[in-house]
Amino acid sequence: MSTDYRVTRVISNNAVFVQSTAHPDQEEILVGRGVGFGVKAGEMLKDASQARSFIPKGKEKSQLLKALERIDDDLFAAVTAGLEKAMDYLGALDPSAYLLLAEHISFAVQRVRRGEIIHNPLLEEIHAAFTEEFDAALMVLAEVNDSLGVHLPVEEAAYIALHLNAARTGSTVKAPLATANALAGDMAIVRNALGIAPSISQHSISAQRLASALIELRTHIAAGRRRSNAMARSVERELPREFGAASEVICSVVETPSLPHSLRGEAAFFAMFLHGWKQ
Repeated sequence: MSTDYRVTRVISNNAVFVQSTAHPDQEEILVGRGVGFGVKAGEMLKDASQARSFIPKGKEKSQLLKALERIDDDLFAAVTAGLEKAMDYLGALDPSAYLLLAEHISFAVQRVRRGEIIHNPLLEEIHAAFTEEFDAALMVLAEVNDSLGVHLPVEEAAYIALHLNAARTGSTVKAPLATANALAGDMAIVRNALGIAPSISQHSISAQRLASALIELRTHIAAGRRRSNAMARSVERELPREFGAASEVICSVVETPSLPHSLRGEAAFFAMFLHGWKQ
């Protein structure tokens, strides 16, 4: 059974405040391409089947309203189109993603149009940690660039991926950002231990391989997996720098000053990976 909505306020061609016939005492926001086009306050929406609804609370409502009023209609439409493609790939996203991502991209577009360069020091880490979200973010990026005639760089896709992960998991952007920062710390440990300059291993296929391997290592440890390795002692003797780097990373992950005996096997496997990786 469909829900009927009465428009209480038109924010833009792509967003309106409404009251539903099911819950006439609470105001919702509907977002979607063209949902507010040609609509006036007091009218019933004829078709809101493609729009997404969410209910802002208290202070959030006024903040979102201010944000929406600042966002250009064409930009909102481009973000909406991009998100529809992203959802075809990722599945359902929290409806607040429309507004939060549109606001973020609006600032990014303004920066690029002013000639500023967008940097993202966590590009490789975000790509490795949130591969699906990153791929979906590239779809959003392409839609925005094509629709608005701008060139947001791939670094911006990494920022978009954080928003998509938050919308996918129901968290805030702080959660995936913390994961990416932790991964960056792991990569710095490896580089320092092996004497590799960051400029050599950043933003490359090599860096992506390392980041992916570190994600796998963290996943093993978090899942309680403790792989044994009969060659652990030999690996430690023959590959002391790699084994030391692996041990340091694991100690950082489990927050212990020395490598637990139960994780020597994991350290040996990762040391062997590092030996091949740095060649």
